Amino acid sequence: MQLKPRDWIKIDCLGAAASALSLGIILPQFPAHIAMPEQVLMQLAGIACVLMAVGLFALLTLLIPDKKMLCVLATLNSLYMVYTIAMVIGHQGQLLLWDYLYFVGELVIILVIIMQEIRFSRN
Repeated sequence: MQLKPRDWIKIDCLGAAASALSLGIILPQFPAHIAMPEQVLMQLAGIACVLMAVGLFALLTLLIPDKKMLCVLATLNSLYMVYTIAMVIGHQGQLLLWDYLYFVGELVIILVIIMQEIRFSRN
């Protein structure tokens, strides 16, 4: 099955929703294992909600061509990655193994999505 640009917008939305759910609801329930300050988790969850809203806007309105929207989403995801990396570096002295496992895993998934968004925006 060949994915289309629109499919990658949907995948991006689902990924942003998963990040928002994880960061805003699930991870704060485990303060013994996740040491990233709750304020930072909420900021990242809020950004993920904005990314999801941008993707949903594109899917529902069709005002922006899918290939252009993939460029926009790739850029926003890249900025999200940079901010997340900055937060991890800024709090590295207090983070636990589970923090690193979560954030490295999330960043790897986002990087794969960014690479695919760029690839599909050029085709």
